[in-house]
Amino acid sequence: MIDSRLYTTSGFHDYPLEYRWVRLPEHSDKHALILRGADYSVDNPVLYYAASQYLQQSYDVLQINYKYDNKSKIDTTDDLMQAIEYDSNKVLDEICRTKTYKTFHIIGKSIGTIACKSLMNKKEMAKAKFVWITPLIKNKDVYHSMKNCQQESYCIMGDKDPNYKKIHLDKIMDNPNMLARIIPEANHALELPDNPAGSIDITKEFILDLKQFITAEMASKTVNTV
Repeated sequence: MIDSRLYTTSGFHDYPLEYRWVRLPEHSDKHALILRGADYSVDNPVLYYAASQYLQQSYDVLQINYKYDNKSKIDTTDDLMQAIEYDSNKVLDEICRTKTYKTFHIIGKSIGTIACKSLMNKKEMAKAKFVWITPLIKNKDVYHSMKNCQQESYCIMGDKDPNYKKIHLDKIMDNPNMLARIIPEANHALELPDNPAGSIDITKEFILDLKQFITAEMASKTVNTV
C-alpha cells in the first residue's frame, strides 16, 4: 500500500511549510520532487498526472506545498526567490537524511522553476533530470539556469504564456541537454481558453512526453503542436 503522509516543517523566516511525501510499498531508490506554481497546486491536472506517472514508474514523490501570505514576510520578488529556494532545499535535505536515493527528477511549474537553479548545483543532483513546466524564462536566473543546465532537461510551455519570449527560448534550445515542446495558443496553465477538449489533449501529450523522458526514450528535440 502506498504511504502518503503530510508533514510540516519550519520554512523561510520560520514560517510553517507543508509537504507531502508519497512512498511506494516496495523500497525505491528513485525520487521525484514536484514544485508547484503560485496559483497552480499539485492537485491541478498537469502536476497531478505528473505525480501519477512517476509513481507508475516506481518513483517516490515529494510535493512541496509552499504558500506565502502576509504573515510569511515575503515583501519583494527577491524575498520570494529566496523563500522558494530555501524551502525547496530545506525539505529535500530533510528527506535525504531519512532515506537514500540514487536517482532524482525535479519537476518545477512556474515559480517552482526558481528553485531549480539552486537544486541543480547540489552534488547529489549532478545526474538528476529536470522538467521545466511553463518556466519563468523572463527571469534572468531561470533563463541562465536553463541555458547553461548540464543535466538532461525537458521544457513545455505555450506561446501565449506571458513568460514566453522566443529570443530567450531559442537561446535555451541551443543547449544540447534541453528538449522542448511549445504549444501554440496555450496559456500559463497549459490550457487553451474556451477549448476544454484541446486543453485535455495538451495534458495527455505532456504525460506521454514525460513517460518517454523518464524512461530515456526521448532522444530528439520537439517543437510541436498537439
